[in-house]
Amino acid sequence: MKNQIVIDATNATMGRLASYVAKQALLGKQIAIVNSEKAIITGNKLNTFTARSPLHINTSNSTGWSKLYLKAGNYNISANATGHLGWTEPVTISNNEIRYENITLGTGNFTIKASSILSGLFVENFTIKLDATDYDYSITKKTKNGSIFGSHNDSIVFRTIAGNYEMTINVSGFEDVIKSKTIDLNDTHPNYTFGLYTENSFNFTFYDEQTSELINFKNVTIELVSNASTYNYTTDIGTLYVDLIVPSLYLMRFSAEGYSERHYYFNLKNKTHNLNQRSVRI
Repeated sequence: MKNQIVIDATNATMGRLASYVAKQALLGKQIAIVNSEKAIITGNKLNTFTARSPLHINTSNSTGWSKLYLKAGNYNISANATGHLGWTEPVTISNNEIRYENITLGTGNFTIKASSILSGLFVENFTIKLDATDYDYSITKKTKNGSIFGSHNDSIVFRTIAGNYEMTINVSGFEDVIKSKTIDLNDTHPNYTFGLYTENSFNFTFYDEQTSELINFKNVTIELVSNASTYNYTTDIGTLYVDLIVPSLYLMRFSAEGYSERHYYFNLKNKTHNLNQRSVRI
């Protein structure tokens, strides 16, 4: 039947398999997993830990699994292990279901936030892809808030261990950004806040080439020309911020009274921000 999926978990990564199964279940699919004991758990497997629900608690056995006998329903399953921070995962159990759940524990809870550089407001409704560069670990999470801006100080929390990580953020209307983060062993609550410019944007600053003086004492006219679009601007403060420009190869022409006109080509890629310092020559 179309609504039934059979998944062979042999050599599948447990975390990614669980994410896929959860998404399919939300779509109304009936899922059966075979060879679940042959799934691969990335990172260092913890053989000694305690798992608990509001109705049951059990310590893991020698194979690194802990069994909880539960009725059908929704539960918050938590796990604790020596030297690691505890964590809780929401789990839904169906009637007569045998469920395998992988809970990742870390030595730190890594919190990631985002804000707009222009407005200073927190950015919500974003997605973070976190990749470890020292070991096999990759996970993508999305915030639960449906708005773009807000005062809720929305964030995403990842369970991590000491090491080096690469963070990629994606949010509607803003540039895509990739940043690196090193987490120390004793840092149990590391954090990082992305500062984001709006997408398809440029930040121009105009200087006198001979004196290096900011040209904020007369008008600078700017024209951006591509095969499909033309944009015209004027600034008398020496800077210009433009955004939501159609991605393309552009010819930029700019000049000011007493200065000769300059030409500059640049390629604007989608979901990017570009910082440019242009010198207008006498």
